[in-house]
Amino acid sequence: MPKNEVPAKDLPREVAREIERLLHENEVATKQVKRLIKAESKLYAYQEELDSQLKKYKDLYELSRTIGATFDILKIFEHSANYIIRNLEFERAVFFEQFVYTGRYSVCVLDGYYDPAAKNSVATLVINDDDPLLSLFHHAPEYLICTAASDGKELAEYRSKLLMDEFLIYPLCTHTRPHALLAVGNSAKNAGFYSKVSDSEGALLAIGNLAGLLVGGVENHIYNTNMIAALEQEKRAEEKYRTLVDNIDVGIYRTASEQPGHFLQANPAMAKIFGYDSVSDLMAAPVSGLYQDPEERARLFDELRKTATVNKVEMAMKKKDGTPLWA
Repeated sequence: MPKNEVPAKDLPREVAREIERLLHENEVATKQVKRLIKAESKLYAYQEELDSQLKKYKDLYELSRTIGATFDILKIFEHSANYIIRNLEFERAVFFEQFVYTGRYSVCVLDGYYDPAAKNSVATLVINDDDPLLSLFHHAPEYLICTAASDGKELAEYRSKLLMDEFLIYPLCTHTRPHALLAVGNSAKNAGFYSKVSDSEGALLAIGNLAGLLVGGVENHIYNTNMIAALEQEKRAEEKYRTLVDNIDVGIYRTASEQPGHFLQANPAMAKIFGYDSVSDLMAAPVSGLYQDPEERARLFDELRKTATVNKVEMAMKKKDGTPLWA
């Protein structure tokens, strides 16, 4: 018998041991495969979530570019409402804007899935300046939330007004009284088909990012509106000043301080007093040409630099043709 050959009577036991070993290895391998499948499934879920978040950030970036190209607040709200419905997948979105002189908020933009009667009802909704809802922002400045299970009186009352069983309300401005409000949410009937309103970090991330973007857009709108109003006021003041200067019988002009100096502005009375055919004719000449002694002008400016103003000063001047003139 060869040295390593197993006796025939022991074969069944060896076979049994081998089978047992193989079964054990198979069981271990099966568990490893299950763990790998489970890990791969989690990885796939994470990848899906990552892809979803990346898409949302990309869509938000595109929205940011769109609303950043305009100061028209209604266009900003219209683009944002469309984004909320199509990308964030809430059923309804409503924007309120404040009446500047009354403090009341009225609906300016709404989007989502309404029947005509419901849409008309929400479109006429007004939030008065003494509404308890507004005082809630003093305690929760970032947002107000009403879930399907909420029973807070002030917010629960707005279910029937907004026609949303669950909703979020964001103030759109960092001022004491926000310039605008955003409400997003779902009706009780259709809530199961849309993004759930929840105060979890994940649920609030996308809509919170949008609200932050809108705060910047609203503040840019306010700044631009105030700037336009200020420029318009300045324009009216300048027109009023120019009308006054152009029609007064007293000669008025503005000049740069350097020698010999040039005119920045002059009125018709000034040109007439000094014998020039027109204002443009006067302004084409050097200012020092009005003085019999050009050094008098230099002394006048020295006095101005010391005292900031001079009054009731008579100076020897001359007309265009050289005729002496005291002024």
